[in-house]
Amino acid sequence: GQAHACNFRYLIHRFYIMGAGARVFLLALHLVIGCESTDACEDHASSLTCRKSLLQKAFQVTEAEGRKLTTTAAKKGGPKLILVSGGEGCGTTMVTQILSEASNVLGIPTDWTVDELSTQAQEKYSSSILSHFVTARQDPFDSLWKDASRSYILKAVDERESETKAENFAKAVEYLNYSLQQARQVDTFVYHRSMPFGTRDKTPFLEDLPALAKQLGNGGSAHLVLVIRSQPASWLSHASPDDYMAFLKRVEQLVAGNFSVNGLSVSVLSYEQLLCDPTSALTDVASELGLDLASLLESPQLKHSDSTVHRHDDDEAYQAKLVKFTEQWESVRHMYPTYDEFQHSHADLCNESA
Repeated sequence: GQAHACNFRYLIHRFYIMGAGARVFLLALHLVIGCESTDACEDHASSLTCRKSLLQKAFQVTEAEGRKLTTTAAKKGGPKLILVSGGEGCGTTMVTQILSEASNVLGIPTDWTVDELSTQAQEKYSSSILSHFVTARQDPFDSLWKDASRSYILKAVDERESETKAENFAKAVEYLNYSLQQARQVDTFVYHRSMPFGTRDKTPFLEDLPALAKQLGNGGSAHLVLVIRSQPASWLSHASPDDYMAFLKRVEQLVAGNFSVNGLSVSVLSYEQLLCDPTSALTDVASELGLDLASLLESPQLKHSDSTVHRHDDDEAYQAKLVKFTEQWESVRHMYPTYDEFQHSHADLCNESA
């Protein structure tokens, strides 16, 4: 038994240090053949359960690897994986960049670039890390979070094909772990994806976050920062009210506490308050995430917040569209009472302090 255990640990270690292509091929082969012949899966009720078990074993970080990945993080309870999300156009990019200013946080670029951060924050990104990152449409989450049947956003049911899901999940684990290995002083990732992102069949599968965090080392944790913004302004940013209400319903459920995921903590942040009073907006979030508030407040994005607030004041075309979208929102806002109340109450704080 001990010899088998040693052989298994050795095989897993060899598997872990393989390249991505070799891993994916062996994983797919193991999932197909292993669920038919592996003794460990004889008592499983279904092949799907078996595949999940095999996947967990295949991507388990060995003890030695785990110690290397979490030298810094172990002192703080393990690595953190933060997803910044919300409706389209709500400001998730800006919030991600602000959180990336903390010394222990590595922001994963999507529609933004590292040179948009402060000089000090840029120092966390070695050449190996920068070359590792790919464009938003090529990173593993773009494939992992494809809700082709839209069953997840409409019914909270995950209908992703199991083998494809396993393959994409493995790629996401490697994508994160490589960066954690290279960035020695970092114990937290921040990544953003709105609901939806790219196309209407892509949205974050929130249940993936705790599972991914566990693969980052011993005791990894997952957090969701949900950004709330005036809905008419969000639609005017780069969103659209067309075929959008299912995603807005999910945001409403999250704010109201009617949708939760085991192992995923949630912080809610007001975009309007962030611009008018960043200290108040970020104090609770920084505390909940264990981040240095002073570093966040030094973000270049906040230094231009006043111009951001007023950049459309003299844009007649923008103001005309804003009136149209405001009327449209007034007709449906009663369907999203908690979301609407949160947005208005925090916007009112800005008006009071003006």
